[in-house]
Amino acid sequence: MKFSITLYFAILFYSIGALTIENDVNYNTWKFISSENFAEYHKHLESLLKFFMFTPLGLSLILNVILVFYKNLKPLRIYFLVSLILLAFIITYSLIIQVPLHIELESNYNENTLNELIKNHKTIRLPATILLFVVNIIPLYKLLNYKKHII
Repeated sequence: MKFSITLYFAILFYSIGALTIENDVNYNTWKFISSENFAEYHKHLESLLKFFMFTPLGLSLILNVILVFYKNLKPLRIYFLVSLILLAFIITYSLIIQVPLHIELESNYNENTLNELIKNHKTIRLPATILLFVVNIIPLYKLLNYKKHII
C-alpha cells in the first residue's frame, strides 16, 4: 500500500507540473513558430506528450481510483474522491475541448485558434489543475504527519 500511495503522489505531482508547464510555456511560444513549420513541430511534440504526459495522467487516474477504496485511507477518502473528480474533469475536458483545437491548429494553424486554446487553459483547466494540486497536498501532509500510522 505504501508503494501505491508513493507512486500515486509522485506521478500525480509530476503530471500536474508537466501539464501546467506544457500549457503555460508551450502554448505561448507557438506564436513564434511559422505556420509552415507548425504541423511538423506539433506532430513531434504530440508524440512526446503521449509518453511523458498522457501516460502518467492515465496512470494517476487509475491509482486515484484504487486509493479511494483503500480501507486504511478512509479518513482521507473525501480528498481522494475530490481528486478523482478533478482529474477526470481535466482529462475529459482536454479530450473534448482542447484536443479538437490541437487538431485544428495542426491542420490549419491560425492565431485565433491558438488564443482560444490558451484562454480555455487559463480560465478552465488551469484553475482545476491548481485545485487538484491543493486537494492532494492536504492528504499528503496528513499522511506525512499522521500520529497513528494508517499505512
